Amino acid sequence: MQYRNSILFKSVVIITLFSISFLFIGADLLWAQKLALVVPSGTPVTIKIDQEVNSKEFPVGSKIQASVANDVIIDGKVVIRAGSQCDVTVASAKKAGIVGAPGTITVSVNYIKAVDGTNIPISSATKSEEGKSQVTTAIVVTILCCILGLLIKGKEGVIPAGTQLTGYTVSQAEVNI
Repeated sequence: MQYRNSILFKSVVIITLFSISFLFIGADLLWAQKLALVVPSGTPVTIKIDQEVNSKEFPVGSKIQASVANDVIIDGKVVIRAGSQCDVTVASAKKAGIVGAPGTITVSVNYIKAVDGTNIPISSATKSEEGKSQVTTAIVVTILCCILGLLIKGKEGVIPAGTQLTGYTVSQAEVNI
């Protein structure tokens, strides 16, 4: 019984208890650590345009609703989730004009969001559409009928909702899972 009252015994017990508690705390910290994965430069990402975009209603710089179409998986882990929002803007737009000139519209994907909120820049993800030209109709009506035929407009450029395009990561990006 005397050994329980000794300073050496008390010191060993205290050190043992601290060691055990630090073992559990350290294990918890290890399990709570996030895994960092690298998305390589040039990784393909499919983007879906979520709304119809046309050259009449969307001027240059307009933000477009779009999302990632498919999960992007690195080493068996999802780094970019399908449905993640994308930053997409109208890069160029020209309304349909008189004398049957068609409208044109181009959208461009700037970046996408990874599962940890990191913005990943995207390149080569653009989509352009040109409306139907009505130039021939305008000229024929003008010749056969009257000068008012020159007021016939072309059709607007339209990118339908659901259109998919593929872009590529500009540089490697670290994503915490």
